[in-house]
Amino acid sequence: MDELLQYYERELGALHAHNQAFARRYPAIAGALGIVGGDLGSTHDPHLARMLQAFAMFNARTAKRLADGFGTFSETLLEVNFPHYLRPFPACAIARIDNDAATVSELATIARGTVMHAAEHQGVACKFTTAYDVVVAPLRLAEVRFQSIVAAPPAVRLPPDLGAAISITLEATGATSTLDRLPLPALRLFLDGEPSFCATLRDSLFLLARCAYVEVDGVWHALDAVPLHPVGFAAEDALMPAMAASHPAYRLLGEWFAFPDKFNFVDLDLAALQQRLPPACRRCTVHLLLADVQADADIARILRPLSARHLLTGCTPVVNLFRQAANPIRLTHASAEHVLLPSVRQAHCYDIYKVDSVHVLSETESGGALDAFHPFYSMRHGEAGGRQGRYWVMRRDEDMALTNPGYDMRIAFVDGAMQPLRDATQTVSIMMTCSNRDLPSRLVFGNAAGDLHHDGVASALPVRLLRKPGAPCRFPAGAASHWRLIAQLSLNHQSLNEQGLPLFKQILELYNLPGSASAARQIAGMTGLRQRAASTWLHDEAGGSLVFGIDVLLSVDEEAFVGSGLHAFAQVIERFLGLYVHLASFTRLIVLSQKTGKELLCCLPRNGNQTLV
Repeated sequence: MDELLQYYERELGALHAHNQAFARRYPAIAGALGIVGGDLGSTHDPHLARMLQAFAMFNARTAKRLADGFGTFSETLLEVNFPHYLRPFPACAIARIDNDAATVSELATIARGTVMHAAEHQGVACKFTTAYDVVVAPLRLAEVRFQSIVAAPPAVRLPPDLGAAISITLEATGATSTLDRLPLPALRLFLDGEPSFCATLRDSLFLLARCAYVEVDGVWHALDAVPLHPVGFAAEDALMPAMAASHPAYRLLGEWFAFPDKFNFVDLDLAALQQRLPPACRRCTVHLLLADVQADADIARILRPLSARHLLTGCTPVVNLFRQAANPIRLTHASAEHVLLPSVRQAHCYDIYKVDSVHVLSETESGGALDAFHPFYSMRHGEAGGRQGRYWVMRRDEDMALTNPGYDMRIAFVDGAMQPLRDATQTVSIMMTCSNRDLPSRLVFGNAAGDLHHDGVASALPVRLLRKPGAPCRFPAGAASHWRLIAQLSLNHQSLNEQGLPLFKQILELYNLPGSASAARQIAGMTGLRQRAASTWLHDEAGGSLVFGIDVLLSVDEEAFVGSGLHAFAQVIERFLGLYVHLASFTRLIVLSQKTGKELLCCLPRNGNQTLV
């Protein structure tokens, strides 16, 4: 509506100017019309003034529609190739299946995609979908502690720079359970706590941990590698539904800036531990040795309170997305488009994320026939063969979204020429993916019986929200914003240098949808960017070959990542840089300290979504 106002004022000004010229040229006619000096407000006929204002409004709407038409192409381009740019990022939270007070005797898995619902709020029960598999196992973290000075046995000789350690003690809780026979390859842990504490803990685990030991009955056994793996970057860890047309790196950028808690998970490799455990082992301690951490360093001071309450089992991100049927639409051809509503009351508490399927039940003499309609802006044209194509087109009415949310989505049914269908009366059945808008952010959590409930495996265990769900956000609408998004898709190697750093920062700023100050500091903390030629050996079943690519050297101000962490940010960036590559090549991100020039992190060579080694 604010955009329409400027068009209306422009049309009023144009009418005023034309009326002045008309009154000077034809004073007699202007006098008969009651236009005094060409001023609309000075007319003696109020009906004429209202009529001219109505014409100004009509012309303003027409002009706005014409101007919006320039944005139709950009919106259509995004819908086909990058549909997530046009969709909201829904509310997310971290949920925990709490089995602390329960006696679990065997493994139980709550699968990714399980739908959980909260208690009714304002007459609506918000629904959440789990993003990770959650395994409830007969074990617990008996103790977690940070040691600024490692008390290793005399038989274990440690390098002089490995003076500190993070120790995690695991204990089997089932009556007959043992850690060495537990059929669980990895234990997923959530880093819970204040943001700066979690950032320091994560960076310590992945940037400073150099080696690991497992202790059983006072004896330390060396592990081949640090048994930790980052979580949240694989396709099966996605918060948002998969988009076949777009690269996962764009999704990761959006998830990092909109919900960074998703990446505060680590997998502890139990399979690696079990190779060193004796039979019938029920308790062991994993020691993760940290490099260059002095007893009086800031890292040691921050990690000193570390305990088992900071590493939680049974957690998963949950996203406020769920499947929902739409109100059936009766095609009577009385209107060109129809309001798309979920088949529930209180439509203002629902937002349509995407349309999953559209089927039309046609009434024929022999009964009913069910036909699938495809999106008009897709690659599905021509599938109908000689028959007339049937498609649907959906749009969002921005003005209606402001004044009457829930009634802002419109859908039309057309043929291959974008003309309304002329079929007989039909009934349309539509399945959608929806969210509850900002309602989850107003939920009250902390219920003793649990905040979320579900049907299925381990449904008797309470599910608690560890944090209040955030507010949803979306990319700005309008042609100008769309073209900014499209412009950042034209990646090239020339932008990976010092001159391209401002442009690279602008690309990242597009994804800071919540306007987070922490995210802004991270982007500003990138102080240098350059590239150099590189090569590496690629080994496969056929042998080995030399592959040429580029090293991307990113200099950062470490202080800018105090509250967010450097490791997770670098992991997201290096996957995004994987887009800057062609066949039989690679990119490798190397993060350097701005102050000292020291190498902080060297990622694996990457080609697109795959590492080469």
